[in-house]
Amino acid sequence: MDAAAREVQRADTTTSVWEGPYKRNAWKTCKRCGVRFRHPKRFHVITLCGPVCVRENELERGRAYRITYEQRKAARAQERA
Repeated sequence: MDAAAREVQRADTTTSVWEGPYKRNAWKTCKRCGVRFRHPKRFHVITLCGPVCVRENELERGRAYRITYEQRKAARAQERA
């Protein structure tokens, strides 16, 4: 099992939200799923509601990067031909 699969499995078996302690009256809205969550004290800047959303966001960013990379690579190949 690779590290990415272990991380998602661990996140699914424990919790999908950040653990406390939380900042007082600091509620935020997740930029990925839109759920309101409490801001943990250990993070200064946070926009995602938990480890599951963080992992999904990383996967989406990676997919988007790979797609644009393949498009750039194909465009360069056409220019050379």
